[in-house]
Amino acid sequence: MKQTYTNWKIAYLIIISMTSVVAIATIPQGSAATSHLVINESYYNYQDVYESAQWVEIYNPTESSQDISWWILRFDEMKGVNVFPSGTIIDSGAFIIVTRDITAFQSQFSVPDGTQVLDDDVMLENFAALPTGTLRLIDNNDNLVDHLVYGGGSGAAPFVAPPNSVARYKFGYDTDQCWEDFYVEIVPTPGEENRREYSPPGVGGVLIPIDKLVLLAPYIISASIILAATVATAVYVKRRNKEQ
Repeated sequence: MKQTYTNWKIAYLIIISMTSVVAIATIPQGSAATSHLVINESYYNYQDVYESAQWVEIYNPTESSQDISWWILRFDEMKGVNVFPSGTIIDSGAFIIVTRDITAFQSQFSVPDGTQVLDDDVMLENFAALPTGTLRLIDNNDNLVDHLVYGGGSGAAPFVAPPNSVARYKFGYDTDQCWEDFYVEIVPTPGEENRREYSPPGVGGVLIPIDKLVLLAPYIISASIILAATVATAVYVKRRNKEQ
């Protein structure tokens, strides 16, 4: 008995193929967990009553404690100051908060017991001066450990307005691309794990920024080949059916 393919069967093959396109295009990217300390979250907005409550959070995603004695936070190209005094240790999985005004910070936020909170008005006064910029974490050998380009714009983490913060995706996700590593946190989480885990850009009706399409390019190309091959096979089979 000869097997024939009706139009609905061919359509079914195409639908299955298109489903493969979506499945392949949404394969999660590899983990970007990091082996170094990161700037994990920042409440940097400079408006009105929120200004003096500004803070920066450092997170240790590594498996061991880290001595950050004399490390500095540097705003843009300024020299900065030694914000971490001698003997400053950050345990594995722990956080350190650097505030502009610890009293103002404590009036706006609460942190889990045991969280280290440091007061550094000198550095964060510069941090407060502009709504955009770059914040760098530098070790005591003048090596760049991590950075945060903030305030929105090309290559920067998203712009935030009070009372939101800019937060890194969970578990110290770090690709060195601030626009990819950070999101807007509606309810800031100083001293706590950030709420969102990274997921790749969406498809299927979800608008994907042009600068993020490159992440999906290998999967879209592979899926397009599958789709083209399936359609070509369906057309060939239909022609064979007509000849028979």
